[in-house]
Amino acid sequence: MMMLPMKVMLLFLICLFSFGTVHSATLEVRIKDKVSAQGSFYYLIFKSKKGFPDVKKESVYSGTLSAKENSLIIENVSDGEYALTIFQDENENGKLDTNMVGIPKESFGFSNNPKILFGAPSYEKCRFKATGKTEIEIKMRQF
Repeated sequence: MMMLPMKVMLLFLICLFSFGTVHSATLEVRIKDKVSAQGSFYYLIFKSKKGFPDVKKESVYSGTLSAKENSLIIENVSDGEYALTIFQDENENGKLDTNMVGIPKESFGFSNNPKILFGAPSYEKCRFKATGKTEIEIKMRQF
């Protein structure tokens, strides 16, 4: 029986146990400046600009929580870059209500709290890195 040198054996074991290791983060989102405690918050988290900010099937995480809550915790998020969008559905109709020209009538927010001029901000302006315990704050806005 052939014996492998100890260094080769050690390197093999390190590769075997580290291959496929996925680090995960816990993401805590604190919601600030909400308009009311009525209805629910709907959120979408994207890993790329594809579908950002509102195509649910392109998001990697999505969900709802009561508007009475002030924070959201998502565990076992793969380390990486993300962008988050959230809106408050005060009348519980399952969508962000807008006026005739498309301006939101319900409050909304984005990660990094970018300035809103005309339309939604880009993925690049909203992206953040999630590693370990990651905390972000979303300031809700309403026009």
